[in-house]
Amino acid sequence: MFTKRSPIIPPRLFQTRTNGIILITTFMHALAFFAGAYYLPLYFQVLGASATKAGVEMLPFSLGCAVMSIFAGIVVSRTGQYRPVMWVSYAIFAVGMGLMIMLDDNSTTVEKVFYPLIAAIGLGSLFQTPLIGLQAAMPIKDMATSTSTFGFIRSLGATVGISIGQAIYSSALQKKIVHIPNVGIDTSSAKLSQSVHLLKTIPHPATRAAVIQAYTQSISTIWLVMTPILGAAFIMVLFLRKYTLARTIVHADDQEKEKASADVEKGPGRDGSDETKEREEKDGGEEGLVRVGGSLDKGRG
Repeated sequence: MFTKRSPIIPPRLFQTRTNGIILITTFMHALAFFAGAYYLPLYFQVLGASATKAGVEMLPFSLGCAVMSIFAGIVVSRTGQYRPVMWVSYAIFAVGMGLMIMLDDNSTTVEKVFYPLIAAIGLGSLFQTPLIGLQAAMPIKDMATSTSTFGFIRSLGATVGISIGQAIYSSALQKKIVHIPNVGIDTSSAKLSQSVHLLKTIPHPATRAAVIQAYTQSISTIWLVMTPILGAAFIMVLFLRKYTLARTIVHADDQEKEKASADVEKGPGRDGSDETKEREEKDGGEEGLVRVGGSLDKGRG
């Protein structure tokens, strides 16, 4: 028995410039977001916060994401413009991630609150906005496929982001901590990430301060790697084309409607039907015509 090939991610989704840019930058967004969401609490724990307190200190980051996601949705729905939201959001996200590089063991409370908050303002607006742009650029037949691909790429970016972050963090930390004498904890790469709660047990204050500094600098290395990735994503979204969010779709729900459409006296339309409708869609200054009429196949609704 032979079946038609149905790839999980059809290559045609990447053949259009806007679609490809949105899907690739979605991967970059997930890469940076999940790295931040995973390793920012670790930074607070290195500074002595308990797991509960680290969660409280993450509230500016978490609430900023949630509020801006809602706000971006309101802006896009009222203006019908998704490109400016993506431009501004990626710029703010990159700036916020760049500021987080400066977080260390001597950072003030204001810095620990506002640097992640700035990053959250940018990244929160990018949860749903790219999906809106992707659906606007896709034909109806690829709508479901593109939406599932969007979710898959975001999940893949999350996995890769955490893995890359762990590799960067462990490698940088091991290089820094081997130069500190009398550390008093296991410095193997497998144990370093699990030794955060043991930092406060290091007896010598100078050694403890040096170890904490090594941990915070290693975490900052993650932000240092993610910042240019977000900068590249910002440059890429500048090349998005404009698609209208307004679609007119005529549903042929039953055979009676189809028959009625076929019996209408032929007019000057392309298919001879007076009920043929045309949707004019502006795409980056260029005009294209999309026909949606009574002869529309049922599956397109």
